[in-house]
Amino acid sequence: DVDAAVQWGASRMEAGYAYLWSRDARTGGPLLGRAPHTGRLTASHAWRAWRVSATGLATASTATARDSTGAVTQRQPTFTRLDLRVARPLVAGAELAV
Repeated sequence: DVDAAVQWGASRMEAGYAYLWSRDARTGGPLLGRAPHTGRLTASHAWRAWRVSATGLATASTATARDSTGAVTQRQPTFTRLDLRVARPLVAGAELAV
C-alpha cells in the first residue's frame, strides 16, 4: 500500500494505491475475488461546520471462478465507484452524514 495526502487550508487531497499478489497453494493461480490493483482518490473540503468529500475507487479485474484443473473460468471486470459524502458534527462527538 502507498498513500499520500496534501492539505491546503480547509481542502485536502488524498491518493492511494494497493497491490496484492496472492496465490492459491493448490492451483498456483490467484486467490479468487482478490483484485491485484486498487486505486483511490479523495478530495474533501470543510465549510464552517460542514465537510464535503468525494472519493473515486478503481478496482482491477479479478478471477472469480476456476475449473477442476485450476484454470480461471470467470472474471469480475474492472470497475470504478464514486462515493459522495456530506457531514456535520452534532453533539458529544456525534456526526450526521449523508
